[in-house]
Amino acid sequence: MITDTVGWTLIQGQFTANGTEKNLLIGNFRSDANTNKFLVNSANLPLIAADYLIDDVSLIELNLPAFAGRDTSIAPGSILFLGRQPDVGIDETCVWYKLPGTIPIDTVAGFSVSPTGTSTYVVVQTICGLIKSDTVVIHMNLVGLEKLKLLNNELRIYPSPAKDVVYIQVANEALVIDFTKVCVLNNLGQLVREEELRFVEGKAQLLVADLAAGYYSICIKNNEGESITKKLLIAR
Repeated sequence: MITDTVGWTLIQGQFTANGTEKNLLIGNFRSDANTNKFLVNSANLPLIAADYLIDDVSLIELNLPAFAGRDTSIAPGSILFLGRQPDVGIDETCVWYKLPGTIPIDTVAGFSVSPTGTSTYVVVQTICGLIKSDTVVIHMNLVGLEKLKLLNNELRIYPSPAKDVVYIQVANEALVIDFTKVCVLNNLGQLVREEELRFVEGKAQLLVADLAAGYYSICIKNNEGESITKKLLIAR
């Protein structure tokens, strides 16, 4: 029973649809005989009534993918919007981080940023206990933009799903001559490994036998902070 007649009281719960539902009813639709009653203000006797003051209703897909945005490059001083458009329901599920930091920088579905250098952002989304994440990299150097686009199109990471070994390959080795570092991020955007990367005839090898099964992001970087990120699934 809720006896507070002044303040707001949060009532929440979870319902999993079976696919046959057509409507959602909010409120009490039981008969008086089947409704529990509690006297709050005796001055209003014999009136027994209830007010339903609904502040917000959100319908969110249970398996909604997390979305941080697409990797891109911007000019210094530019403003870029990340994520989805803010919405009360989605806002409450999202927490943003700017790597390598571990302190949340915002709790909203999407927001605008104006980084001063190449930056990586991660959104962690939790809906009914399901945790998903997505990473976006913002490059500040426009000089190599076309090269990065070409490299992103040509770069292959295989096999996927992988088991013990992953190969990183590109047809034109000149595109990766200065990309000498590889980072592995887990599905929460946390760095789990960073090591030197060596291409031989356009192919490099990455051992992943010690990593748990799941989704990862493989990021190759050069000394200028430019990077290319690819998704990888490890399954055993």
